[in-house]
Order: sequence, then C-alpha cells, then structure tokens
Amino acid sequence: MRKIIDFALAGANAAAASPLFRAMLPCTLVCTLIGGPPALADSKSSAEFTLTTCRAAMDNLAKLDAIARKNNWTAKNVENTTALNKFATFRSIWEVMQGEGRFRVVIWINHHEEKRPPDTTVCSVDFLGRNVKWEEFFNLISASVELMFMFESRFPHKRDEMYEVKSDGITKLVLRITSESDGTVTNAILKQEQR
Repeated sequence: MRKIIDFALAGANAAAASPLFRAMLPCTLVCTLIGGPPALADSKSSAEFTLTTCRAAMDNLAKLDAIARKNNWTAKNVENTTALNKFATFRSIWEVMQGEGRFRVVIWINHHEEKRPPDTTVCSVDFLGRNVKWEEFFNLISASVELMFMFESRFPHKRDEMYEVKSDGITKLVLRITSESDGTVTNAILKQEQR
C-alpha cells in the first residue's frame, strides 16, 4: 500500500489556496452529500478503500473511472451550479457497495483564481454505515502512509483534523478526517496542495 501512495504523491499536480479556503471548501461542498441509510463497514476496509480510491483520483481521474466501471459502482447525478462553478466543479459521484461496506465517493476539481496555481483534484469518501471508529481508522491510515499533523478544529458534535501525507515529491497531499464527538468517522478527504 505504501508504494501505491508514494506513486500517487510523485504524480500529483501542484495546488494551493488560502488556509481558510483549503479548510472550509471541502466541508461546504460535501456536507449536503453526507447521510444515507445505515450499512455495515469496518475501519480496516474503510481505510483501505479510502487510500486506494483517492490515490487513483490524485494519480489520474480516468483510472478512477475505470475502477468504478470495473467494480459496478453506481453513478449519481452531478449538478454543478453557476454559484459553485467559480470555486469548484463536481466531476463524479458514486455510491459503492464493497463487501459489507457502503461508501459515497465524490470527486471535484477546485478552481483557483487566475489559474495560479492550477486547478486541483479533491477526493471525498463518506462512510454511510456510521460504524467506522476514529482510532482504528487513523491507525490503519498512518500505518500505510506517514502523516504530519497540520491542525485540528473541534466543535460540540464534530472534529476536523488535517494531516500532510509526507513524501519527497514537489507536491503534497493533505488528508482531512471528519468525525463525530463519539469517535465515529463520517468522512475522509484527500486533496492536492502546493508545497
């Protein structure tokens, strides 16, 4: 798994935005998509699915499309409103059944002013089963990739954390994990940023 992530890091495109923009845009765009009926998923399969899926998205969006077709993921309608088009364009939304796990994968492209830096890819995975536990999920992710803590925000019912995925490449990837106060992970996002 480590080699897969290192390959993705080496091929990722450069990206940057203000810290506030980077922190808030993914939540703003994805929060309306989180939810759904209960389903079974465990922390290990969720961590593996997140790394494999989002690595493919960072590496090459066509590769992720091929994975979706091969595994019969269910495509959902993508609606791009004029208001959102200035900041982001949703590229694809899938619902995925993998074993006993049920996930929603959302891919969008962040747009940056004056195309400097270039547009960047964001991959979001929602865990619809509500039984992915933070400690197990985090330990499995950090065993596969080296993470460097960036910052954390705590709210009465939610916790957001951001980590840099360490690499020697010219670009970096940032992992954001959103969990509830009881430690249930609801969402993980992997996105490109410029060093």
